[in-house]
Amino acid sequence: MKYYMLGLIFLGLFSLRAMGQETEPENLIIDSIECSGNENTDCEIIKKEIYLNPGDNINEDEIQNAKIRLQLLGLFKSVDLSLSKGSERGHVILKTEVKEASPYFSETTINRTVTFKGGHRNLFGLGKVLQLSFEPAQGVFDNYGSSAGSIEYIDPHLFGQKKYFFNSRLNYFKNENSDNYFGVINETTLDAHIGWRFFDFSYLTAGVYKSIYNVKSYDDSTGLIEKKREERSGYKFNYGWDSEDDSYFPTDGSRFDLTYFKWNDRDDKGQLKTNFKKNWAWDAKNIFAVNLGYLLGLNQYYYHDQKIGMEWNYQIRRGETSRSITDLRFNLNAYITRSISDSMFFSSFKTIETGLLFDTKDFGIIRLSLVRFYKIENGYL
Repeated sequence: MKYYMLGLIFLGLFSLRAMGQETEPENLIIDSIECSGNENTDCEIIKKEIYLNPGDNINEDEIQNAKIRLQLLGLFKSVDLSLSKGSERGHVILKTEVKEASPYFSETTINRTVTFKGGHRNLFGLGKVLQLSFEPAQGVFDNYGSSAGSIEYIDPHLFGQKKYFFNSRLNYFKNENSDNYFGVINETTLDAHIGWRFFDFSYLTAGVYKSIYNVKSYDDSTGLIEKKREERSGYKFNYGWDSEDDSYFPTDGSRFDLTYFKWNDRDDKGQLKTNFKKNWAWDAKNIFAVNLGYLLGLNQYYYHDQKIGMEWNYQIRRGETSRSITDLRFNLNAYITRSISDSMFFSSFKTIETGLLFDTKDFGIIRLSLVRFYKIENGYL
């Protein structure tokens, strides 16, 4: 009897262990991916942000990454991914439940000038974006003597592909200072880029630029101001990643961008530019970040810019409430920027700035830059 009971206990423990092994998440096979709550968004768009397919094993890290990617689309107020029983033992259904947000969006930035931006994030229910921006700088808060506007189109899944995307932008700039002896009168620039996503949040892009602009210059011999039309073209390559958990109120993750840009001029060898930002959450309200930047000019006027900064954010996420301001963030930035020319002449800017970021129900995103303090130093190295 004793050996019989020991045998039963051993068999029970072995069975429990086997059952535990069978239910390990990495051994579960996906039968299908289902969507719910997506009244205006095609389920295929949701599936394309999940880098898993039917027949794959469940990957818990990828499920968490997919949730971040879906939240960053701006199409949903909430996203939840869960598992349910599949067609047989060891098989599951990956369910994605979303609550849709309005596809229309707007952003207003109030700094020395005012910039308006708005558009539609979900054209045809396929997640395509059309956005317009306008900066009426002349005579708003500061006389910059210029104004600008642009229209941009973004296709997050080019030709229906999961990891390829496309964006293009048409930008117009106008110089209002007609009394100047030289400078750009107006400029129209068209650029287009194709990109490829890989790993969890990384990407590569390649693009081309075309600019048409009118300039004016002062002729010393005639004493007249001359106007002429010019054209330039160029190209850009870019590598980076973006794992921040929110587009406007990030608490975790990082961003990195490495860009090479060149105009098709014989004496222009281009620019190499890199930026890095890392976020840390001290608690639910206090978020810290570090910002690093570097720009290297490769033309005959060799120069480079360096930037290092620290950022503190105090934020309140109210979620869905009846209040007009649903989320807000106060930020304090301190950074140093140094520019060094080919003659080793440098300009150093020490800057402290504060600002507020609001997410409002009626007016979209509003950014306010409140105070800026500068300390400028010039000299030779």
